[in-house]
Parts: sequence; structure tokens; C-alpha cells
Amino acid sequence: MFREIQSAGRLASHVVDFTLRGSITSQFKGTVQYANGSAWNNSNGINALPANSRDLTGEWSRAPFDVRQRLNLIGVVRPEKLLSLGVRLSWSTATPYTLTTGRDDNHDGVASDRPAGVPRNSASGYGTVTLDLRWSKEFPLMRSGKGEAPSLGLAVDAFNILNHVNFNSPVGNLSSPFFGQPVASKPARRLQMALEIKF
Repeated sequence: MFREIQSAGRLASHVVDFTLRGSITSQFKGTVQYANGSAWNNSNGINALPANSRDLTGEWSRAPFDVRQRLNLIGVVRPEKLLSLGVRLSWSTATPYTLTTGRDDNHDGVASDRPAGVPRNSASGYGTVTLDLRWSKEFPLMRSGKGEAPSLGLAVDAFNILNHVNFNSPVGNLSSPFFGQPVASKPARRLQMALEIKF
């Protein structure tokens, strides 16, 4: 079996991006970014194989990273002097995935064939939403008139604090008993504490 690799891949993407940065309210300073766009290509990368190695015309379709809408919010909320709360909110629509038969229907030696008339990356998976929070505070250990005084820094991080289940793409193999089901997800809620001494 011979494998021929060409540098003839194509990619086309169009994105409209809106960004708002600065002191958005009296208590919130940060960045809000919204993007709307699309990305199309004819290959999933150097390790990807086409459904039909003898005919590549059907490979032009949505790119695997084609997310139509994204929203990111990153900033700091300071409602009081004692509280500094870092916020990161990330939301996105679904990424595509490919349906395959799980068989070598065209007898080219690769079991990556798709059902007749079904383009690459034609199915959509799940969108994602993640909210991370970080509380931090620095406490002076002693006061000094010369230079910076030693201090104790305390931080508490909460990743995916809502514990929202962000599924990976479902199984696209029609021959699999797990077809159409996600078998993995991104990390669940995690908590982390950090202690730092500056001197």
C-alpha cells in the first residue's frame, strides 16, 4: 500500500469579530469578544485520509474547527476593596463531525468511507459553555518604610463552576454501537487553591 501526501489543501474562512475592552461598568473591567464566521477546507490534516482516495472532489466541506459563533468574557469584578473576583466565561456553538460507514466500501484499503451523498463534517455535535472564577487577595505581613513589605497572597480558582457537561463530538461511525452518542467530555468542575509569599 502506498500513501501519497500532497500540499494541495485548501482553506477558506470568514469571520466578523466584535470586541469591547475597558471599564465596562464601575465594578467590571475586562474584555468581551463575540465572533461569527465559518471555515471550510478539504482536509482534516496530514494524518487524515479521504473517504475515496481516487476522487477528492467530495472533500470540500466544513473544517473540523468550524465554530459559527463564539463569545468570550474575561475580566475582574471588584464590588468591594476586600474582594477581587476574576471571571472567564466561554460559550460556543457546536463543532462538526463526520459520518462514516465503518467499512471499506470502495475497496481502497481504508475504512473511512462515508454514506453516499454525505459530505465530510456534515453532522453537528454539541456547543460548550464554561464559567471559571478566581478569588484572590494579598495580605501584608508587616509594614516597612523601606521597599516593599512582605505579603501573603491567597487565591481560590473554580474551573467550570457550574459543572456543565461539555460533551466531545459524538461517535460518527454507523457500525459502532455508540453511534450518535458522545463517549467523552471536557473536564468537570475543579477547585484549586494557591498560597504565595512575597518578600
